Amino acid sequence: MQKAIEAHPKKDQISWIQFDIDQHKELAEMLDVQSVPTVYSVKGGELIERIIGTPDNDEGITEFIDLSVKKVESTDL
Repeated sequence: MQKAIEAHPKKDQISWIQFDIDQHKELAEMLDVQSVPTVYSVKGGELIERIIGTPDNDEGITEFIDLSVKKVESTDL
């Protein structure tokens, strides 16, 4: 997944944050993480998009990024 993010043309518009849910249980609960990996796109504290589980291939994460960027660009968040 990290490789697909690094290769994405809009990677400079993305902040990639990951954390260990065993070490940060309170954060995992707050974000309602029930499966690993869970990936969120967030802007201004607002959830834009989410995927749960591993995408079948790099195209899945690329589509997620494209959709997230498109939604962010079309809102005033």
